[in-house]
Amino acid sequence: MSDSDCSEWSSDSEAGDFFASSFPPFSPSLKNTDPPTTLLASLSLDTENNFDLLSILHEILTVLSSTWIEPIKDDYVLIRLLNNLRTTPTYSSCLSLLPAPSSYSIEDNGPILQSGEIYNFQQSIYFKPVLEEDGYIFSVDTLREMYFERFGGDSTNLDVDFSPLETLSSLKAQLRASQNLIKTLTSETLPPPKPNTKSSAIIPPPSVDNDSYYFNSYSHYGIHETMLKDKIRTLAYKKSIEQNVSLFKGKTVLDVGCGTGVLSIFSKKLGEAKMVIGVDDSNMINNARKICQANGLSGEEIVLMRGKMEELELPVSKVDIVISEWMGYGLLYETMLPSVLNARDKYMSKDGTMWPNKCSMFMELGEDGRTEYWKDVYGIDMECMEGEIEGERWREARVEVVEENVIVSNRFNVWDCDLNIVKDEDLDFDTTFTLTVKNDQKINCFIISFDVDFDLPRHSKVSFSTSVQTTPTHWMQTLLWLEPSTVPEMKAGEVMKGDMRVERCRGNHRDIEFTIDWRVEGGEKRGKQKWAIVS
Repeated sequence: MSDSDCSEWSSDSEAGDFFASSFPPFSPSLKNTDPPTTLLASLSLDTENNFDLLSILHEILTVLSSTWIEPIKDDYVLIRLLNNLRTTPTYSSCLSLLPAPSSYSIEDNGPILQSGEIYNFQQSIYFKPVLEEDGYIFSVDTLREMYFERFGGDSTNLDVDFSPLETLSSLKAQLRASQNLIKTLTSETLPPPKPNTKSSAIIPPPSVDNDSYYFNSYSHYGIHETMLKDKIRTLAYKKSIEQNVSLFKGKTVLDVGCGTGVLSIFSKKLGEAKMVIGVDDSNMINNARKICQANGLSGEEIVLMRGKMEELELPVSKVDIVISEWMGYGLLYETMLPSVLNARDKYMSKDGTMWPNKCSMFMELGEDGRTEYWKDVYGIDMECMEGEIEGERWREARVEVVEENVIVSNRFNVWDCDLNIVKDEDLDFDTTFTLTVKNDQKINCFIISFDVDFDLPRHSKVSFSTSVQTTPTHWMQTLLWLEPSTVPEMKAGEVMKGDMRVERCRGNHRDIEFTIDWRVEGGEKRGKQKWAIVS
């Protein structure tokens, strides 16, 4: 764009329309008729209604800080507050209390108060923009900077000291991001606006950012509390380090998706690693720094870096161990493993190892009597409800703890993965299975579970399982319900064989699809069905 083009834009009357439509006032008496040069100019005080967006946010965030981890740095908090204020622009509207719904998700929506209530703005309806092209929603980063300018603080001020290595790596990452931006700006041209079209119309709609949703979900403390309290998971990692000190001692360890830093601390304190680098792209990295300092670990011993693993440049060229807790529901949900493999391929030394280094997926047949529930509800026939309610089960995979008495077959190993050699493309795979029924049963579901192994030659093997036959973990099991019209009745000793396809969903690569084509051996009973674990 030439200087003359810039001059024409800044003096064009349509600039006023652009800012007025992109940053409309929150209060009816506010007027944005003049084209502001910055976002700050559109936040002028409404003297009639005494409305000042930044002051309102400051009052609300001050209250939230007692239960929320740094709410000003949480995009989800700001977006929902802005949408709530669009409907009722008052402090009391956002912080009015409601009973927490039974289906409330702490991981997605934030903490529940001790009273069992949530704030009004925490409702999921406020994830949806009230205005289709609300400039404030698209500019939460700018809004956050303005907030710091007025009330103090800074987005990089975490109240902890950064080590020289962390500072150097951060500056390198910023430089690389700037280079990429310059490359993009110089290689792409924007089409001119159509005649007689308001400038606001040329703003492209925001694309679905599944990565931001994923990383932001790990900014809330609830999900970390759940994982840490999962003793099967956490103690397996701890034990795998304690019993294999010779593997870690004096080595450089990379912790991908470090969260609170628990695996980094285990590696340093229990494994006696020379240096640990923890990487995470959620706000929880701020707390990880504080946790490390509280436990006497300096920024030289554990270097913590925020960003996507694929985009960061580490302060070392090679590491000896890549440790990560990347597993999701059904093993592969959330698709974190590709990021860990990227770290392996880029940074792990030739003689290094992934930790854990092996995993396996398993399948079983089940007969769950819940499908019969609606036939007799306290003596009342409510079978008409079954079609609508149960129909959801036949399309979406269900994640829950399965009772052992539901299992009616052997546990079949459908997939083995050596994490030191597996490739990204191997994570979408086809496999076969053979399942033998133990008793005469009606089969109405498949059950998916997985095992994880820390298993190297000449080292102590440590494993954990998410099978139905073991203590439940936070991963539980994954149920794939059969459509009622295909449910087979099988005799003891009969065999079901089939093919299964596991792959990432096209619409959201973090979701996982299972497609199963099954048949009962020696008969005509067969079926084919697809399920997905979705966000």
